[in-house]
Amino acid sequence: MKAVFQFALALTDCGDVVEDQSERHPAINAKEAIKLTAAQNPVEAAEDQSARDAEIHSRLDSMLISTAFGESRNPDNPRFTLKYECTKAECVLSNLQTGASTTIQLSYVAGLVSATTSTILTKNGTTTFESRGVDTQVRTYGSVMQHGYFAVEAGTTKAGHITNSAWLSRVGGALSSSRPQNPKNAFTATWKGLMVGTPTHNTDQGDLLQGDVSLTHMFNYNTLNLAVTGIMNIDKSRSHSVTRIVFNNVAVDETGQFQQGRIANQIQGAFYGPKHAEVAGTVEQSNMVGGFGAKLQDC
Repeated sequence: MKAVFQFALALTDCGDVVEDQSERHPAINAKEAIKLTAAQNPVEAAEDQSARDAEIHSRLDSMLISTAFGESRNPDNPRFTLKYECTKAECVLSNLQTGASTTIQLSYVAGLVSATTSTILTKNGTTTFESRGVDTQVRTYGSVMQHGYFAVEAGTTKAGHITNSAWLSRVGGALSSSRPQNPKNAFTATWKGLMVGTPTHNTDQGDLLQGDVSLTHMFNYNTLNLAVTGIMNIDKSRSHSVTRIVFNNVAVDETGQFQQGRIANQIQGAFYGPKHAEVAGTVEQSNMVGGFGAKLQDC
């Protein structure tokens, strides 16, 4: 099986010889990341996430992938944008610059956790991990929850004198397949968690970001509001230039899935697990792309 990132690079007309990124992007300093984001030491090991990763991918019936933004030193294709359109069985990937396309079967997509995975921190009941491919310099930062996962992927390849970089996020899991219910006659319910992301432009592109997520579902209107706050650059140990992302009045369909906006300013996602225990999705805004996941708090 292949990673989503490898499928993206297949449409960029570049090769797959790896350029070493370790000098620019060393492994996350977990101690500094914990302090920066006001988190705690990870409450579980990489083996815990790996076991859930395998189990979730064995019954995966949903995958959502953000727009992939990329940059190449090929003068004929200096920047590229890749669009994913996913169903329960597959995703169609299109290069908006060249018109080339390919189809990814969900059953052929590799999991997130690899032999190089290490857990980083825990916050809002969610433990994050960093992983680097054994044969590639693709970095993955995210979390595998009980019923779904979310992650951001960033990496660079080099073929001859042509260097190619891309940044995207993805989520997936076992769908709830319905809207959140209202057993207590409440007006709203809240899910809390984390966003992981990366800037897609300027000098910070490819750095890893993390923010706090609060998602509120309004039962009377079948809509949700998402707020990502306190966005930090955990590679550079400082606040990101944009510390907040907001999407309001996002319609939730009868299957518990939602989408609003267009490329570079959009949200898409779904509720996962029994009783809508989790929600996950991708966001694109303010030259950032990210994945988020959150767990039901109250109703």
